[in-house]
Amino acid sequence: LDDTYRWTVGDGTLNFTAFEKWPYLEEWIELGLLVPRPDLEAFNPSVPLVLQMKYASADAPIPVATGSEALLIRAEVLLRNGDAAGAAAIVNSLRAENWDLDPITFSGPLTEDLRIMVRERARELYLIGERLGTFRRILESDGIDLFPAGKLGNQTCFPIPSPW
Repeated sequence: LDDTYRWTVGDGTLNFTAFEKWPYLEEWIELGLLVPRPDLEAFNPSVPLVLQMKYASADAPIPVATGSEALLIRAEVLLRNGDAAGAAAIVNSLRAENWDLDPITFSGPLTEDLRIMVRERARELYLIGERLGTFRRILESDGIDLFPAGKLGNQTCFPIPSPW
């Protein structure tokens, strides 16, 4: 991969806005979704640089919807309707098939199980632009705030510059 595919992410070593510790960093490096590249320099040389490994070229197709997403929607519906075992079966099939990860269980309460479900969605749907929508939906429907804490306060959207 060339310099076009650079991506920076906080590792907790820097104390400034937007470079707070990213919660999935170590897990996704271990899974091969991210690769640290200390030999390359980010736009800000003090920021750790990692490369995303999901898309190998700038013209790689980015899916609008996937079978994995459909299964995760189905699993969340089962979870919300009290079928934790059915939800876990779907999620565990994805974990085994796509990531070679150990099975999980949903043992309640629902607020904790939804946090687990959101983490599963984050890994399966990485880089397709659904994370913000998921965070907003869970906050609106369940009152669970999953937005990263940090120097940006309690923002739940991208900052929009003001013309005045």
